[in-house]
Amino acid sequence: MGLSTLSNIGHYVDLLRSPQNKGSEVRIAFAPMIKAIKLAKIPEGSKVYIIAQHTVGFEYYVLRYEMVGAQFGKNAFSIGVQSGEGDAWTDPTMDAEKWSMTLRDYDFVVMYNTTESFNKEFSSLFESGVVEPNSVYKIEKLANSVLMLKVK
Repeated sequence: MGLSTLSNIGHYVDLLRSPQNKGSEVRIAFAPMIKAIKLAKIPEGSKVYIIAQHTVGFEYYVLRYEMVGAQFGKNAFSIGVQSGEGDAWTDPTMDAEKWSMTLRDYDFVVMYNTTESFNKEFSSLFESGVVEPNSVYKIEKLANSVLMLKVK
């Protein structure tokens, strides 16, 4: 009762009016990616790089939540060509060579979504040059590069 006197009644009305299952609606868009993550059986403690190209980060954090036992670096989740002038989230300095060197410290890449420019710029790092969204890739470390193999 003590807390209720400290809050505006409007907050309680808003709470009662809000849809209780909105989280489920939002998560539907992530279902294919979550399924791929579960099927990949990423071992606990693995270092995972998430790509959520041209997003503002919400998708990145949803996917991190799905891989609670994994480790994540402090790298951009969107890399390469920016989506436009206001794109503050994409790291335009990350090219294929630099990303290849960065990925040497990782075990997996979770590819939520891509763009045509991403595929063109980074496809050389993927097996057969094919980049697929909603996929998990195992990183194979080569002498001077990496190769990403889709986990099936």
